[in-house]
Amino acid sequence: MAAPTWTVSDPPVAAVLDWWSPDSRPLPWRQTRDVYGVWVSEMMLIQTQAQRVVPAWSAWMRRWPTVHALAAASLADVLDQWQGLGYPRRARDLHRSARIVADSGWPQDLTELPGVGSYVAAAVRCFAFEHPVLPVDVNVRRVLRRRFGGGGDRHRRRPVACRAGADGARPARLRGAATVRRVPGP
Repeated sequence: MAAPTWTVSDPPVAAVLDWWSPDSRPLPWRQTRDVYGVWVSEMMLIQTQAQRVVPAWSAWMRRWPTVHALAAASLADVLDQWQGLGYPRRARDLHRSARIVADSGWPQDLTELPGVGSYVAAAVRCFAFEHPVLPVDVNVRRVLRRRFGGGGDRHRRRPVACRAGADGARPARLRGAATVRRVPGP
């Protein structure tokens, strides 16, 4: 079954934006469209609270501001910097992936990088490149279920394509609202 295609003004997407807007926090990775910065934030946010990620992401970006800088770092330094974020495998994957990107550039399909699943790939496509996809995590699924009902798989584990609305609103408007995690393929 094909994923639904919504504009940013369609009810499901509007519901997510309405849910997010009143309580949105100024998170530093929301201020960039740099693929590396977005990718690092998404990898850090996997099963880690945003309040723990803010200082870690800021320190990481000061220490290794580019993918090439991270690729040149020692794994021991990367693991040391990762302290407090849990699951050190994510740090190892970031380091291995950075070396791949430094050698060969960003792959067309980000899931080819170690540790990058469908959600992270979709989030980077949406937030860094403004591709028309809404990554859907447990929070977004919860909002959609509460607003539009249904349990089952209606809004679960499917990518959601978004396109500019008649008002010209762009999918990147979702960059804050999509505090999101899962977008496995169809």
